Amino acid sequence: MRKIVYIFTIIALASLFSYADATKGQRLYKHKLRKGCQYSGLKFARTYTQSQWKELYDKGLFPEKTKELCPKIDLEKMNKKWWKDIYDFTYEYAKDSGNVPSC
Repeated sequence: MRKIVYIFTIIALASLFSYADATKGQRLYKHKLRKGCQYSGLKFARTYTQSQWKELYDKGLFPEKTKELCPKIDLEKMNKKWWKDIYDFTYEYAKDSGNVPSC
């Protein structure tokens, strides 16, 4: 029984640290994108619906579309692993989500 609990604990902890989240994406938007976008995270996230953001991300067009929306950002300075978190932020607070971010 102890081994089973141990295994589930390890799996739970691994899943906590391996997924991207909207809160981290919101922080990344605040610190890395907001100056280049020159508008709030709410306006940025509500540019599209959840299905539109998902389609852009699945097709690999998310960074390019972000560059279109925020022409002053430098894509070269953006870490590739940040995009999943930023996507989660936009998906969580998209036009049709009903959620409101605090940035």
